Amino acid sequence: MVNLGTVSTDVNGWGVGEGRAINDIGEVTGYSRTFDDSGWKYTGITAFLYSGGSMTNLGRFGTNSEGRGASQGFAVNNAGQVIGYSEVYDSSGDYKGDTGFLYSGGRLIDLGNLGRDPSGVGYSLPYGISDDGLLSAMRLTGMEILMQVARRSRLVGVNFRT
Repeated sequence: MVNLGTVSTDVNGWGVGEGRAINDIGEVTGYSRTFDDSGWKYTGITAFLYSGGSMTNLGRFGTNSEGRGASQGFAVNNAGQVIGYSEVYDSSGDYKGDTGFLYSGGRLIDLGNLGRDPSGVGYSLPYGISDDGLLSAMRLTGMEILMQVARRSRLVGVNFRT
């Protein structure tokens, strides 16, 4: 067993994280709780990639008006590409849903979604990625939108090469 550490800790030095997936070469992705630089203010959770003995904060797509946000890594392939989700907030801190991301080559890439509801909220949650960058499973949720798309097409995956 290896202690991976955390992205950040609170003022008492406590941190919490969870590994969600590991690839064949021992790289791990998941999430870690985050705190501001003082350690007093909890700022949500962030996706990470643990590789070569160090943990990288993958980031997220915005925070709410209190400075909190969330992202999680769900899968990592043998090329070190991570697939996961991030909450999305606009510049006012208003929640706009969840979007899938691909972390590759040091960049966090928004994979978008299949549309938004009347309030402007949308969802995209990929769960797996193959070694050649093909999304092996992607759950796109727009409630009725998902059901209609799933019945009319047999999308198995979308290739997001960078």
